[in-house]
Amino acid sequence: MALIYDITHTFSSYVIFGGLFGFLFYCLWSKIKGDGCPKLCARFMWFVLLIPLITYMTLKVVFPGIDFYETKFISGTTLGSVFSLACQVGYWSSLFLTPVLFVWLSIIIGRILYVFISGRKFRQVNIAATREEFPEVFAVAGQFSRRLGIKRPDIFILSDQNLDSFAFGLFKPGIVLDQEVLRLKQEDIRTVIAHELAHVYRKDALLSVIAAFLRDIMFFSPVTHWAYNGLMRVKEERADDIAVGLIGDRLQYGATLIKVWKMGAGYEAIPKVYPALGIAQTNVANRVERIIKPLPNRNISIISTIIIGVLTINILSLIC
Repeated sequence: MALIYDITHTFSSYVIFGGLFGFLFYCLWSKIKGDGCPKLCARFMWFVLLIPLITYMTLKVVFPGIDFYETKFISGTTLGSVFSLACQVGYWSSLFLTPVLFVWLSIIIGRILYVFISGRKFRQVNIAATREEFPEVFAVAGQFSRRLGIKRPDIFILSDQNLDSFAFGLFKPGIVLDQEVLRLKQEDIRTVIAHELAHVYRKDALLSVIAAFLRDIMFFSPVTHWAYNGLMRVKEERADDIAVGLIGDRLQYGATLIKVWKMGAGYEAIPKVYPALGIAQTNVANRVERIIKPLPNRNISIISTIIIGVLTINILSLIC
């Protein structure tokens, strides 16, 4: 039991302060370079979710017992007191986390299994559409899939989905289109299909589960929830960018976003509805604005990300 307390003590310290450092780095970088780039946001969000785990594996598993700095040089100083207090915060967190650890991990694993089983059950209950039934839909999906360099996923055409069109499947992707969406104009149908195929191309279903898993094991840190919510917003924005490239018309894409939003307004009382194009998960006005008036690319390079990561690990090594 003492070993478990020690693990949760150290890991919770890295979660609290590693996530905080990631948030501060993001704010600083955005202040210098400007905000609004989905790639920049996504990289920092993943940084916040991954750096505690990477730090723990580096300091406690790969290189156990090795200090990046001689801690004796800061012992007894104000800086040393700050790091000691940070370590104490991790200890207090472990007193709360350890008793519920196994129950909480069981719940997290259960949720992952539920997502996996739900996808398999969906395929068993529903029959995939055929090219003979929906030749135009399959023609568009095939064209876009070839341009993206992916295998065309299975397509399910369902009714009474409250405009719910989405991509699903952790390892065997598919897309669902509501029959109401197929009553739109051809240009709008192409837009919806392009958006859902963009999610398949990015493997967003799998990445969302991974992000949710990391958020859930670090549920006690508000920064991890901020990072997860940011990733869900960026997921739709990145899919927008890819879909715009497929259809080649920013104004048409923005018009379809607004049209689907208006169509879904009647379903707003249903809490679990996620209309086509991810309307319920994001601010439509902001998405339309960034599509019509794209911001310049302000991404952070991989080298800069690695440097920030190494710096963060060095700082966290002084805590515990």
